Amino acid sequence: KLFNTRSMYRDLKDMGNSLWERFHGKRDGTLWYLRECLRALREGWEHPILKAFEEALDALYEEAKRHSS
Repeated sequence: KLFNTRSMYRDLKDMGNSLWERFHGKRDGTLWYLRECLRALREGWEHPILKAFEEALDALYEEAKRHSS
């Protein structure tokens, strides 16, 4: 999920909102899914990769906000 989130961030910067057409859940569903993945992984598991995933997801959310106007 970390690699995919980082790739999506780069692609969003390059492609803009057309990125979301790749995903069945489009923008909102895809962001929700990734946030829920992070939440589920945190339940009963601690690992530094979760912090990296959270940071990548936060960056993706911020970039998505920039493209929503």
